[in-house]
Amino acid sequence: MTRQIKNKSTDIPLSIAHKLRRMMMLVSGTALLVAALVYSIYGALSYYDATIVRLSTMSKIIGTNSSAALSFSDPLTATQLLSALDHEPDIKQAMIFDKQGNIFAQFVRQDMSVIEQPMLPQYIAAGDSRTISALNFDHIDVFSSIVFDGATLGYIQLSASLKPLYFDMLKILILALLLLLIGFLVVYSLAERLQREFSNPVIALVSGMKKVAQTQNYALQLDVLSQDEFGQLTHGFNDMLQQLEKRDQALKDKTQEAVQLAAKAEQANQSKSRFLANMSHEIRTPLNGVIGLLRRMTKTSLSPEERMVYLHSAQQASNDLLALLNDILDFSKIEADALQLEHAAIHVESFIQSALISLAPMAEEKGIQLKVELKAMPTKLMSDPLRMRQILINLVGNAVKFTASGEVSVSMTSRQPLQDQTKGWIDVAIADTGVGMNSNQLEKIFLAFTQADESTTRKHGGTGLGLNIAKRLIEIMGGHLQVSSEPDKGSVFSFAIPVDMFSDVTLINRIFDFKDVEVHPQQHAVANTLFQGKKVLLAEDNAINQLIAKEELEDMGLVVSVANDGKQAVEIWQQGGFDLILMDVQMPEMDGLEASQKIRELERGSGLRMPIVALTANAMKEDLQRCLDAGMDDYVTKPFQPHQLAAKLKVYLHGEAIHTAANEQEDIKQTASAHKQGQAFSLACMPPLHEQLLDVACIMQYEKSAAKLLKRVRDSNLEALSLLDQAAANASWLEFGRIAHKLIGSCMLMKGAELPKLLRVMQNSAAAGDAEACTEQLEILRPYLYKASDEAREYLAQME
Repeated sequence: MTRQIKNKSTDIPLSIAHKLRRMMMLVSGTALLVAALVYSIYGALSYYDATIVRLSTMSKIIGTNSSAALSFSDPLTATQLLSALDHEPDIKQAMIFDKQGNIFAQFVRQDMSVIEQPMLPQYIAAGDSRTISALNFDHIDVFSSIVFDGATLGYIQLSASLKPLYFDMLKILILALLLLLIGFLVVYSLAERLQREFSNPVIALVSGMKKVAQTQNYALQLDVLSQDEFGQLTHGFNDMLQQLEKRDQALKDKTQEAVQLAAKAEQANQSKSRFLANMSHEIRTPLNGVIGLLRRMTKTSLSPEERMVYLHSAQQASNDLLALLNDILDFSKIEADALQLEHAAIHVESFIQSALISLAPMAEEKGIQLKVELKAMPTKLMSDPLRMRQILINLVGNAVKFTASGEVSVSMTSRQPLQDQTKGWIDVAIADTGVGMNSNQLEKIFLAFTQADESTTRKHGGTGLGLNIAKRLIEIMGGHLQVSSEPDKGSVFSFAIPVDMFSDVTLINRIFDFKDVEVHPQQHAVANTLFQGKKVLLAEDNAINQLIAKEELEDMGLVVSVANDGKQAVEIWQQGGFDLILMDVQMPEMDGLEASQKIRELERGSGLRMPIVALTANAMKEDLQRCLDAGMDDYVTKPFQPHQLAAKLKVYLHGEAIHTAANEQEDIKQTASAHKQGQAFSLACMPPLHEQLLDVACIMQYEKSAAKLLKRVRDSNLEALSLLDQAAANASWLEFGRIAHKLIGSCMLMKGAELPKLLRVMQNSAAAGDAEACTEQLEILRPYLYKASDEAREYLAQME
């Protein structure tokens, strides 16, 4: 069993230079300290011995001189004799005792207190005539007997201060510290020199190794600082780097070649897959429309007006299908170099109007302006009218498709060289105020089967062939196509095509639009007996969403019960009698995910399974996958269309087979990428405040609940704004995100997708705890909530 030893040193490793310097200073400092300590001890012992000898000599001299005074009991003479010790500065006290140990005479230095004689009784009792000493904290005592003619007359005690000893030791200590400091400086200087000699080459080598490891640049060569073993080591490292560089470059070349081949193969495979998926979707959509409408006409008694509506819709779907097939055929002809150009006269003004009139309904339905400006254009010219029409429809149709608000403008002008009046060029520019593109998207928009943003394929439809066909047709006709674009600022597609000119025509300067075109938007009707008698539990905490969803579901013939949160949904479901649950995800008390998990736990062992369909404003793939992981069977993203919701319900209420959550992951991936979390949002993305914000037509279609909806918009927006301000002030970003999520449902009653997008961005910013982003986005949202509330108040006043 291997035993691991933990490194208890600091996290920051020490360099060799630092270790060397520290070791030298540690050794030298220890040596100096030991020397100072030994010298101090030796000095103290020497001082002690010298003091004992001196005091012993003095005690014998004083004892001999004081024997007569003791014999004749003359203490005055003895005291005078002791007073001569005043000239000895270290003598603190001197005493002469008689034979019984009583003080006979004494000398005490001024400002000194009398020192006790703890050893005197023992000395007298021992009857020892030798001189003895006693060491105390601040003085030394020497005891000696006074003997005359062999008889002990008395005793003498001398006490000397140790202050001189301490003073000498202090001087030694100061000297030792000075020597230690000087030694440290000398050692540091020597260590620096040693570092330059030994550690610098190692440091340079280690630094070079780190740089190579970080940059992966094997072309680096280290400087050789010496010709010793370190220099040989550096030479060897440089040689190794050269070998690694050669191998790395060879590996990079092979890897790059393999990556390019794999990328081309993957791109081709993905393009083919996307093309097949798009073709299936694009062909089936109008084809299903035609089949369904014709089936409806054969099985239902219709009035002549209703029959004309069905015929008109079927014709439109047929035209869409025909245009799609034409695109595929044109692309095939171009690929096979089998495309033949015609050469015929084109009457410019009528040609432009007839070519673009088919796009006017789409533009009017979206509320954008479609206009044409002719600048110095001839009344007629010679070119291929079929291909010119196809180019214009593809480019202008693409601009209309990707523009949510604003305008699409077509500008056309002509130019003729002076040397040949029969030849000329027409310059066309199609500008829009749509979503725009970044540099990466611009690189691939003309590739076959692709769109600039793959997430738009399902949202806007299309095969990804339109721009590719237009570009290649322009090149076949001898022209060139260019594009400039910025995200959220629109795009400009411009091309120039050579044409033949007539010499006897006039030039046109005119601007016109298509406002007089009558638009009939497609409506998706859902029969109100579709699910007659079926019971649905709707779990939704937003009052506006409740009203809309409840009315739509009741129009389908469903019996609807409403729960305001997940906890209430579980309690109502337990009462029984329901055929399906529509579950919002984010709700108070208990969210939809937790509620679904609770229902699945309660069902365990019963053999029953209640269909649960998520009704959520979150369209990210990860969010929708969490719905499935929580036990839900499917999901419908908000805002929803009634026919889409009905199609989902058919799967679980009638058992009809359509695409469900298990096989719609690619569709969701396309949709979800348009709502990336943390996506930046600015005021430029929002609709103008001077335009109408509420979708009154949408509100008025709910005849029974229109007034309630308007009142909700009038009151709940301001209430939500107040709650958002409060949550921001308290830095309660979880609550901030919850309020923003609830507001998404209210935006179903407003035009455009900007407000729901802003609210989703606010929700993501709150989840990330980005206070700065939340505050900035709240200020963008604020005027729109005020405006929606004001508009709702005005409509309510008109209704009253």
